[in-house]
Amino acid sequence: MLDGLIGRLAMSGIVARAAIADTWGAAHALARHATRPTFIADPAHGQAILQNLPLEALRIDASTAAGLRVLGFEKIGDLPAQPRAPLTLRFGPQLGPSHRSGDRRHGRAHRNHPST
Repeated sequence: MLDGLIGRLAMSGIVARAAIADTWGAAHALARHATRPTFIADPAHGQAILQNLPLEALRIDASTAAGLRVLGFEKIGDLPAQPRAPLTLRFGPQLGPSHRSGDRRHGRAHRNHPST
């Protein structure tokens, strides 16, 4: 169904990408950075899929991504083992807990459905 939608848009001259995931943040990252124009993430493997995406999938600014690359970080999976405090001190709150970047890294922020 998703492939059909993207295909119909392409026939109309509209280039589009789409993803379905268990969180808004994961769907946003996959729609923009997955290798395929359509992607449906299996919730059981969501974290593993996100680990190989580039840092920009975290919706951080270009200067932060460049600074992280200078330190040797290339993809989302490079960050979870790192302590948050030094990264927050160096790059500001967009990598700190107040902005839930750790949750975005793991696809936990911005649930698409209400919690019960």
